[in-house]
Amino acid sequence: MTSKKFTLHDRLCIGLEARGNTRVPNDGTRGTHQRRYPFSTKYTLFERANKHGYFYFVGKAGALRTGKTVTKSVPVGENFYASVMAAGLNPGHAAESLMAKEKT
Repeated sequence: MTSKKFTLHDRLCIGLEARGNTRVPNDGTRGTHQRRYPFSTKYTLFERANKHGYFYFVGKAGALRTGKTVTKSVPVGENFYASVMAAGLNPGHAAESLMAKEKT
């Protein structure tokens, strides 16, 4: 059995989820929720757990930005980036998270 190699994008997504942030679905229903979410096809969107109305944007190549919208977002600091990456390296949580993501 071959093990899945995790990309930077995968590790960042897993790390943000492990830190309590919520992934916003990219299924075309963002505008139908009670609150409107920013829309982006280039970034995976996470709602910040500690700051209402702010989001994390994870790029396909491993960029991590924060802000209210993509255009007003700024890159996170290297210390925070490293801590999210460290949280995303937990193999048990990573496997569970990716299996759940692939089922949806």
